[in-house]
Amino acid sequence: MKEEVRRKAGMRNVITLGVVSFLNDVSTEMVRPMLPTFVINVLGGTTANWGLIEGVSEFLSYVLRIPSGILSDMLRKRKPLALLGYGISTITKPFLALSTKWTHVLLLKSVDRVGKGIRTAPRDAMIAESVKGEKAGRAFGIHRTLDQAGAVIGPFIAFMLFPMLGYRNLFIASFIPGLLALLVLSLLAVEVAPQKVIGRREIINIVRNKVLLLYVIISAVFACSLYSFSYVLIYANAILGIPDRYLNLVFIVLNIAHVIIGIPMGILADKIGIGNGLGITCLLLSLTSFFMIKNPLGGLSGALMTGVLYGLFQGGYEALSRAAIPVLVTSEAKGSAYALLSLAIATGTAIANILMGFLWQRYGYNIALYYSLSLSTICAIIMPLIVKRPKG
Repeated sequence: MKEEVRRKAGMRNVITLGVVSFLNDVSTEMVRPMLPTFVINVLGGTTANWGLIEGVSEFLSYVLRIPSGILSDMLRKRKPLALLGYGISTITKPFLALSTKWTHVLLLKSVDRVGKGIRTAPRDAMIAESVKGEKAGRAFGIHRTLDQAGAVIGPFIAFMLFPMLGYRNLFIASFIPGLLALLVLSLLAVEVAPQKVIGRREIINIVRNKVLLLYVIISAVFACSLYSFSYVLIYANAILGIPDRYLNLVFIVLNIAHVIIGIPMGILADKIGIGNGLGITCLLLSLTSFFMIKNPLGGLSGALMTGVLYGLFQGGYEALSRAAIPVLVTSEAKGSAYALLSLAIATGTAIANILMGFLWQRYGYNIALYYSLSLSTICAIIMPLIVKRPKG
C-alpha cells in the first residue's frame, strides 16, 4: 500500500473509530455512572464490593489486550478483533437488568470489560500505524475527543430517562447505540495492516526495548494510584450527599472536561514532548485527590468541580499514555507493544481499585486519597525523564 493511500485510510480510521467509540460510549455511559449506586443502594453491596468489581473487571480489560494485541500483529488483521470486542460489550450490558446480587454485576461487568480488552489493542494499533510518531498525540487526541463526546451524551440520556425508566430498563435501552456502533465499524472501517509479516523475533525485540520497558514499569506504578471515576461518584454520593439522579450531572461535566482536554493536550504534547505531557496529566490526578480531601466548596458545586478535575486528568492521560507507544516503538509490532503496556496498567489498576476500596472502607476516604496523591506526584516527576521527545 502506497504511503499516501495508507495515510488517507488511516485518517479515515481515526475518524471512523472515533465515531464507533462515540456510539459505544453513549451505550456504556448510559450504564456506568448508575452502576455504583445500583450495586450499593439497590443490591445491598458495599464500597469494598464495588472495589472488587472495579478491580477484577478492569484487570480483565487490560490483561486481555495482551493476547489480542499479539494476535493482531501475527494475523496482520485488526478489524475482526475490534468487531468481536465491541460485539461482546454490546450484547452484555442489557443483561445487567436481570441482576439481583452484586456478584451478578461482577460477572456481567467483567464480561463487558473482556470485550473492551479484546478490541482496544488492535484498534489503537490501527490508529498508531496511520500516523507518524510526531503526530501521534494529535491523532489519539482526536480519537479520544470523539470517544468522550459519547461519554457526555450517554450520561445526559441517562439523566433524562432515569426518572421514567429506572435502573433496569435504562440498562436494556443501552443496547441501541451499541448496535449502531457495530454497524459503523463493520461498514466503514478500513483494515490498515502492518506492511511486514510480524513474527516471533519482532515481538521479542519489543520486550528488549529498554526505554519501552522503563515506560511500562513507571506506567504500572502510576496505575497503582489510578482510582476509577466510580470513586468520584461514590465520593459525591456518600461524602457530599449528592442524590443518585444528580450523579449523572457530575459524570456529564467529568466527560465534558474529558472532551475539551483531548485535542489541546495532544497538540501540546506533540510540541513539548509526550513525556512532559504525561507528567502534567499525573499532576492533574494529584490535584484531583487533593481537592477531594480539602474540598472547599462542598455540595453539588464541590462534586461538579471534582468531576471537572478528574475529567481533565482522564482525558489527557488516556490519550497520551497510548500516544507514547509510536514515539518509543519504531517497529510494526505495535499491537504487542500496546499489549505489554496493557499488562502493566492491568496490574496497577487492579491493585489501585481494590486497595482504594479497602482503605476507603477501613480507614476513610482521606487515607485512600492521600495514598493516591503521594504515588501520582512521584510519577509526575519521573515520567518526563523516561519518555523523551523523538529526534528529528
